[in-house]
Amino acid sequence: MIINPYPGTYFAFEGIDGCGKTTLVDMFLAWLGGIKHLSVRRTKEPDKNGLFGRRIYEDLSRPNGLHVTNPALFQGWYACDSLINIRDNVIPVISKKNGAVVSDRSRLSMIYGAKNIQEVYELLNVNNGILGVHFIWPDAIFVLDVSVEVAIDRLKRKGRTLDGHESEDKLKTARELYKLVANPPEDESSIRNDFPNCHLINAEREIDITLDDVLKIAVKILNRRGQLTTPPEA
Repeated sequence: MIINPYPGTYFAFEGIDGCGKTTLVDMFLAWLGGIKHLSVRRTKEPDKNGLFGRRIYEDLSRPNGLHVTNPALFQGWYACDSLINIRDNVIPVISKKNGAVVSDRSRLSMIYGAKNIQEVYELLNVNNGILGVHFIWPDAIFVLDVSVEVAIDRLKRKGRTLDGHESEDKLKTARELYKLVANPPEDESSIRNDFPNCHLINAEREIDITLDDVLKIAVKILNRRGQLTTPPEA
């Protein structure tokens, strides 16, 4: 991976399904829209309309799809989808001083293909091999943390039919790995270096409070990149 080497800014929102990513992305984009002269693009991984995105969502609806029979190969589809997104959508924007990208999921979602941290590292190697120079790592990844019970309740209230990545066991494993990567214990601090710029955010609180925590981090990054020359409109 390459930590964003471009003059623009790259943000991503992560977490288990039902954590509130889409809502927070909407609110964050609205806030960014108040910053004058900033050109903002929203992206989502995987892309349901893309070649690999369509394959992924179709497979997840099958009880015995590739996500069950060959999870490692299945994660390769995610990496290919991400390669296209970063190459065609992310880099053209962040290569400009006034550019900013906000992504609903990023390559940290490889966590869904792992049962433990060792498998996460194996998938990191797979992603490095597929994306190569296009493996651009965000300036900040906001990992929205909620309990599995809260996540499932939110998904059901939306009328969602749970797919192959949304079983209770899968969500529990993914949540623990997200927490480990975003807030590793002191004796595993090397994880923070291998998966940098991750920020664990409690997303079970009022949405405005959650957003405030995101904005505190984002403001520092935007200031560092010289993009926050005037306060955004409320």
